[in-house]
Formats: sequence, structure tokens, C-alpha cells
Amino acid sequence: TLVETLLYKQMLESLALARKAGAAVSGYAKVKEALQSGALIALVHADDASADGIEKLKGGIEILSYHCVARDDLCRIIDKDDAAHLGVLDHVAGVNLIAKLRRFTGFIETTSL
Repeated sequence: TLVETLLYKQMLESLALARKAGAAVSGYAKVKEALQSGALIALVHADDASADGIEKLKGGIEILSYHCVARDDLCRIIDKDDAAHLGVLDHVAGVNLIAKLRRFTGFIETTSL
């Protein structure tokens, strides 16, 4: 729908802003390290990332996790060829990203009922 497309676009813009502001960590090793150190407030995964890969990354750590960004979009935004995960840091831009992710995923959940 048009609304879903617009919310997704806003979320991607917020993701790009968080990355530019230094509020996002990419690369499996860097995300895992930041997660284990307690620096992350959320994880963002490519929509085709495997559940096993996500659980391996989390290593039993409970954290807010979003599984809703197309891999091509994630790769383009963080400028990596095969990005599957992104860590969100406790930063104004990171908090804003989480708000956009909640709005987008909430809309999808509501419209799929």
C-alpha cells in the first residue's frame, strides 16, 4: 500500500541518518562486539536473514530486534555487499530509528490481521 511504502521509506531514511551520525554499527564482528559490550539498544536484520544466524549473533542476549529491511536496501545504506545485520547505538539518531522501525512494523502487523 501507499502508506506502507511511505513508512518504509521514512524508516530507510532514518537508518541512513543513524549510520551517518555514527549511531549504527555494521559488520558481523563489530555488531557482535558492540552487542556483547552492552552498547547496542537494538538490532536490525535483513528480511532474509536466517533465524539461526540471528540467534548465533545474539548469543542468548535479549535485545530489541527488527527483521524487516530488504537486504538490497540494507547493503546500499551501509555500503557493504552482503549486509545482514546492523546494531543500533544509544544515540538520538538511534532512538529515532527505533521509533521509525516501530511505526513501520506496527503498521505491517496491524494491516496483516
